[in-house]
Amino acid sequence: MRGPRPRGRPGGGLAPPPAAGPHAGIEEHGQGRADFMRRIVGQLRERQAGGEFPDDLDPGHLLLALYAMASAPVLLPQVARQIFGADADRADFQEMFAQQVARLVAHLATGDATP
Repeated sequence: MRGPRPRGRPGGGLAPPPAAGPHAGIEEHGQGRADFMRRIVGQLRERQAGGEFPDDLDPGHLLLALYAMASAPVLLPQVARQIFGADADRADFQEMFAQQVARLVAHLATGDATP
């Protein structure tokens, strides 16, 4: 008895996205998103030049770290539960997490954090 047929192209790999349908234009969207993110990095560079956060932080790495920090409770709810003993979707957890993130960002802005 044969198992299910493999998906994708013969010889391996995934098929390219269809010309029409839910994934049409995904490359254009991805490029637009990349342009948007680069603009944010540029804005962070300007704010850094204005002294809003320390010169030794790379704005691109900072943006990625902030995204990761903000999304961690959503993407890793089990880790939040293990650390805090509470579900990340509880309002009290979300409020406390938001306060802690704001404090961390404030430390970056004042330059109080030293490695």
